[in-house]
Amino acid sequence: MVRRHNDILLTDTMKGLADEFDNQIEQGKKDFVVFLLGPGYPEITLDFRKAVKNELEGQGYNAVIMRDVDFTPNPDSANTLRDKFWHIIKCYHIELFICIFPGDGQTHAVIQEVGYVEEHCGSETATRLFRFCFSDDFSVLENIPQYTKNLFSGVNTVRYCELNPSCIAWTIGQIIDNEIREITVRGFRLSDCLHQEVEN
Repeated sequence: MVRRHNDILLTDTMKGLADEFDNQIEQGKKDFVVFLLGPGYPEITLDFRKAVKNELEGQGYNAVIMRDVDFTPNPDSANTLRDKFWHIIKCYHIELFICIFPGDGQTHAVIQEVGYVEEHCGSETATRLFRFCFSDDFSVLENIPQYTKNLFSGVNTVRYCELNPSCIAWTIGQIIDNEIREITVRGFRLSDCLHQEVEN
């Protein structure tokens, strides 16, 4: 009888913790914005990313894609891609970067963007701010330059086997939920370094 009572107490405690985690995630989702990076060409790769964004937003998450953001560059700027990238980070208070790499996409711009964060925050923090989703037919060896492979090897990665936006969105949702929990445990945000003054 005592054991049954203890089991009920344990179950109630676990349910209470689970409910607390769920509440933390629901509250955290309101302010947590992910930057979905990936190839813009061919066009189908951008369309896929937009479909993933729509799925995420349907689940209550906040996501942004660079192509969707209007930006007027400074005509004297030497690097308008970098300017727009940091403009989005500051305006949307980006918390995490999710890079989606399909097998046939052009990766040059994404690698540049990863480099901007690494340069600004350092390699150790950058690896914790990125998550990579590779299609099964994406070859890191063929598509990622040698000088960025060390950074890429430290980032958490997942593989996906088909262009299924809802499937990838579910995985990204789990990544976001885990990061919100981590913020609660750590008591600070890894993204704080992103919002320090950027030297242009």
